[in-house]
Amino acid sequence: AMISYNIITGDTLTKVFQRIPGVGPDNVLTDRHFIILLTTIIFTLPISLYRDIAKLGKVNHNSTSNGFEQSLLMVFWFSLRLTITTGPKLPKSENAWIFAKPNAVQAIGVMSFAFICNHNSFLIYGSLEEPTLKNWSRVTHVSVSFAVVISVVFAACGYITFTGYTEGDIFENYCRDDNLATFGRFCYGVTVILTFPLECFVTREVIANVFFRGNLSTVFHIVVTVVLIAVATGVSLVYDCLGIVLELN
Repeated sequence: AMISYNIITGDTLTKVFQRIPGVGPDNVLTDRHFIILLTTIIFTLPISLYRDIAKLGKVNHNSTSNGFEQSLLMVFWFSLRLTITTGPKLPKSENAWIFAKPNAVQAIGVMSFAFICNHNSFLIYGSLEEPTLKNWSRVTHVSVSFAVVISVVFAACGYITFTGYTEGDIFENYCRDDNLATFGRFCYGVTVILTFPLECFVTREVIANVFFRGNLSTVFHIVVTVVLIAVATGVSLVYDCLGIVLELN
């Protein structure tokens, strides 16, 4: 997962930086290798060095609270507006509104695995101020419901607009000079960067339990974290095919 997050970050943010005036194709900001290294050194590595996953939640909140909610609402509004204004002008694919085709079984399988018990659940449960089933139920229901709303809105708007021509990455349906799509790519990139440390926490916890009886000294904590991120970063710099990584994942 950490490797795939790095690949997504490199592929997404380079397109964002291309919209900056004066940044051409030969600029270092359009090099995915540089972007992966930069985000790793500045963001993912320092955040991943936290011991307590609760502090990661505070970092995410502080990083996103300054206007991010308003920005998200703006993206929702423009997505709906774009669907209404642009959708009717685009040609529809053949049989665009058929509910299901024979390969729908594959989609059901993918969705089923996406909503199984997440490997972060135990760490997140332990990070609650009051780790009770009532609080855990409230947290999971609110967060999953929020995710469902976002997924449904973006999926519906994307398919209504582009029908059968919708790409797996909805942003690929938009032009590189589309400012709204660029803003969406930026938000997506920030989200992926802030999600990376969560996966690192889980991997480090597994290593600590298997090899160190659940306890890591400060030195080993730093060493294990740096090694994990170095390996993930190294692989993501060599491979740029997200499909292969996701298949292995």
